[in-house]
Formats: sequence, structure tokens, C-alpha cells
Amino acid sequence: MRLMDWFSQWFKKKEIVEITPLKIEQLEDWIKLQSHKLMFKSELNQSLPPYIEKLKEKRWLLECYLDKWEEKVSNEEIKAFFSETRQLLDKITFSEKINVSEISQLNYYLEENIEILIENIEKSSFAHNFTFILSEKDKQSQHEITLNPLLKELIEINGMVKEIEQKITQSGFRIIESLVAKEKILKKSTIVIEEIGQQIRYKKEKLQQAEEKKNEKKKELSLLKNNPNYQKVNENHSKKKEMLTALKDKKRKIAELFFQFNPLLEQYERIYPKKMIVKNYLSDPYNTFLQDDSLLIIHILKNCKAALRDEMFTVPEDEDVVLENLDKSCKGYLSELQHQHFSLQRKLKELESSIEDKTFIAKLEEAQYRLDHFSKQFKDLQDNVSAMENKSDEIGESQLATKRLFENMVRMSLGKGVEIII
Repeated sequence: MRLMDWFSQWFKKKEIVEITPLKIEQLEDWIKLQSHKLMFKSELNQSLPPYIEKLKEKRWLLECYLDKWEEKVSNEEIKAFFSETRQLLDKITFSEKINVSEISQLNYYLEENIEILIENIEKSSFAHNFTFILSEKDKQSQHEITLNPLLKELIEINGMVKEIEQKITQSGFRIIESLVAKEKILKKSTIVIEEIGQQIRYKKEKLQQAEEKKNEKKKELSLLKNNPNYQKVNENHSKKKEMLTALKDKKRKIAELFFQFNPLLEQYERIYPKKMIVKNYLSDPYNTFLQDDSLLIIHILKNCKAALRDEMFTVPEDEDVVLENLDKSCKGYLSELQHQHFSLQRKLKELESSIEDKTFIAKLEEAQYRLDHFSKQFKDLQDNVSAMENKSDEIGESQLATKRLFENMVRMSLGKGVEIII
């Protein structure tokens, strides 16, 4: 038959495979049914019981041998081999009902660990020096025993395991194990997608509530901003901001001015140590200046100015600048500065004392706070819903890929057509 004809026949066979729809809830039972069919078709149901009985028999026999051998051994390495063997034998247990997966898992464990134990024994001197564990009957036998009895039993068990594993593989049961794993993934992803869906529905309800609250607060704020008081409050707020800036500037000027005068005041204090006002100006010039109602500092600065010109006092640098500022301070600058500061403070208090303004501002700030709160809540919920939807989509895509793989495996390995309905 030509290659193209063969492909044509192959595709025709695939096309006529009947597709059986299966709900995801039905998959587990359907796989069990296919497993039973394979068991009978491959005659595993006939091969496994004898294997189980033979393995139990081997376990019992080897345990009896170990009981006898252990009495004759003091070597720690050989004792360790016996101990590892008992650990392997302890794993040889079976459920009342034959379970291929259970047997296969046991086989995998036995095959892996028996081969390691065999390899370790073969590397040791015990592999060849073992006659001391033989019974007198064995020693007197006409046939010389050349293989270590423990190795012999382990090799036989390993051979039994490999033989039955080959039958399990040839039966197609590996595909059943793979389908079981895929069915569990599909079932788990379905549950996760449903749970995420419930969370999304709940979050969307909260999202709607947050949006309603946000729009409500937006309207409240809009009404307040359309209130005639809003313009006035806005103007007052601008004025207040300007005054606070001006006050900050006055404070800076006072600090800079008395920083220049500090060397002179320190020298003055050494001559008149009892004058507390000088100490106060040195430690806290700004507040002392505001509390100096009579501006006693002007008289002190005049004395400093005279002492500086008479070269009784000195300054570190810029003597001309210091003298200029001293002259300016003594001729009304400090008085003007103090007056400007108090005037700004008074006007600021007047702006802040309006009860109507305070009430309106409180309403305005409350409305803005609420709007910001519900806007943030809305945004957070929106992001949360979007993230959950993306996660659900990712799991859904992975689930779809697993579903297609499951259906293809069934078609290619079991020759059946199924469509999983999720």
C-alpha cells in the first residue's frame, strides 16, 4: 500500500470514531471502567493475584532467613544490609482489593531501592565472604553455593518486579495512570475557577456599591463647590497661604539678622552676664523678639554698635555689613519688622476665626475625604477584580490545554473519542 493511501485510511479511521460527551463529574467513573476493560483484555486480572501471592511468599521466606542470619553476624555493615532488607520487606503490603496503581507504586519503590541495595552488597566483601551465614545442611551440600543467599533473594524479587511491570506497561495501564492525573487536574481547576468566579461576583457587588458611593460624594462635593461660600473660602485659603508664606519669610529674616548679631551679643553677655534678655536672644531669637514688647534689644544693639566702632567688640567677618544692619535695626527696622509680623498674625487669626468659613470648610474637607476614600476603594476593587479575572483566564487556558490533551490521549491510546464537558 502506498504511503498516501495508508495516511488516507488512517484518517478515515479517525474520522469514524464516535465522540462520547462526558461531563467532568463522570470522568472518574469512566476512567475506572476503561481500567477494568484493560485489566481483562491484557489478562492483568489473572497475572496480578499470583504475583501478589508469590511476593508475599518471598517476603515471609526472606524474613525467616534474616532471623537466622542475624544470630550469626556481628559485622555492622552486614547488619545494616539486613536492616535495609527488612525495611524493603515491610513495604510489601497489599489492600484486600487488587489495585494496579498501588502495586505499580510498590514496584517502583522496590525496584529503585532493591537495585541500590544489590549494588552496595556487591561492592562489599560480604558479596563473596558469606559462608558463615549458611546452615550446616547448606555447607554439606554436594553443590557449592557460589551466590550470596541474600543477593540471590533480592535478585529474584527484582526480577519478579520487572516482569510484572513489563506486563503492566504492555497492558496500556500507564495511560490510565496518566488519565487519572489529568482528571484530577481538570477537577481541581474547575473547583478553583468556580471559587474565583464566586469571589469575582462578590467583589463586583462591592465594586458597584463603591461606585455608587463615589458618585454620590462627587455630587456632594460638586454642590459645595457651586455654593457662593466656596469662592470666598477659596480666596481666604489663598490669602492664608500668602500670609503663612510671609510669616515664614519674616521668621527667616529675624533668624538671619540675629545670627549676624550673635558674636556681638555673646561679647555683651560676658560683660553683663545677669541680663537674661541677652541669654534669651542667643538661645531663641525668634520667640524672644516677638515677646520683647518694648524692644529692649535696640538699646543693647546700640551699645554693641558703639563698642564695635570703638574696637571693644569684634566680629568674625563683614564688619561693614554688620554695622549697616545694626544701624538699620536701631533706626526702626526691628520695630517695623515686629509690627509687620504681628499684623500678619492678627489678619491670619481673623481669617481663621470665621465660624461660617470653618463650618463650610469642614463640610468641604469631609466631602473631599469621602470622595478620595471611595475613589481609592473603587480603584482597589477594580484592580482586584481585574487580577482575579486574569487568574481565572490563565487557569481556564491551562484547563483547556489539559482537556485537549486528555481527549487526544484517549483517542490515540484507547482508540475512543470523548469530549469533556466542563
